[in-house]
Amino acid sequence: MKKINKQNNKRRNYIWLISTILVVLFFIIFFIFMKIKNNNLTYSDWLGFLGSYLCFAGSVILGYVAVYQNQKLKEDNETQYKNAIKPEINFGFREKHILTVVDMREYFNHIAISENLIIEHTNIIPRDILSLYREFRKLNDISSDKSISDEEYNRFILRYKNRVEKLSKKYLLIDFYLDNNGNGNAINMSLFLNDNKLNVSPSLQSNQYNAFLFLIEIDKSINIFDLKLDITYENIDNDHFSNHKDIKIVRNSKGQLEIEN
Repeated sequence: MKKINKQNNKRRNYIWLISTILVVLFFIIFFIFMKIKNNNLTYSDWLGFLGSYLCFAGSVILGYVAVYQNQKLKEDNETQYKNAIKPEINFGFREKHILTVVDMREYFNHIAISENLIIEHTNIIPRDILSLYREFRKLNDISSDKSISDEEYNRFILRYKNRVEKLSKKYLLIDFYLDNNGNGNAINMSLFLNDNKLNVSPSLQSNQYNAFLFLIEIDKSINIFDLKLDITYENIDNDHFSNHKDIKIVRNSKGQLEIEN
């Protein structure tokens, strides 16, 4: 908006400048003719000159206005075209329960991040999480088992909760997605997590999204961990766009991993 107002002010200043120059030029010509000796110019000659000069001045101003309007129309058309093909990629993420790993295999990426920030890609779900999931299934079974005593059931519940708390200190599961809210399609997409390239779809159409599930393992000695997400993409005219997002992972008072708001 500021750029448009600046351009309009600049063009108005040009019109004022042209008008001022034409007025000054008229008086210069007028005084030159007045100083000429034996001046036989009549009132009709001056009126003819004035009429011709006014036509000339009007043609100059109207010509500039026409050029200005054509230029503005061209810029408006270019803006509309750019908006029609412009993609707009946004990041979104949320923390999820670690048991969700087992239920979301269809778009699951396991990312184990060590202290030196080396990222490994695998579709293998860690054994300790699979074991926890089996306990979760068993918990549902014994909850309806009449032969299980309350004491035994409570011991199982306590053991299960302790394992959940233990794994919550080791892993953080992030549901992460890319939304294209623009009018155009994004192509040649590249996504980097802490300068490590991730495999994503090379293109994303308007009003579509890509989803990922990131399972992050962080060493116990690390209390604060920063994820830096960078994405680059282009439109059909090869205009380059980029977006950046910082995610800070911290340990709460219980030692569990969580995303800092």
